[in-house]
Amino acid sequence: MIRTTVCLTALAAGILAFSPANAAAPKAAGCNGPAQEKAESLVDSMADGPNRSVAQMEMAYAQRDYLSGRMASCAVHLARASQAAAAPSYYPQMIPPLR
Repeated sequence: MIRTTVCLTALAAGILAFSPANAAAPKAAGCNGPAQEKAESLVDSMADGPNRSVAQMEMAYAQRDYLSGRMASCAVHLARASQAAAAPSYYPQMIPPLR
């Protein structure tokens, strides 16, 4: 009985010794100053159009969430702004009519 307890304790100590220290506290990726600067420069370099309006709106939401301390929501909005900046522009007049 004692031997089993000692073995299990040693096994648990070994597992804890080799696990990363920051594994218990995941952080919201992508909601820091450099990430916001990168997304902002990406949006600023866009041509005028509907995608730029969407990207600017998402940047405003990301900044609002960053100032409120909601880092996960901020990261989501930054990702959406980057996706809108990378998406091709869609203009209905460029699509040929169906026959």
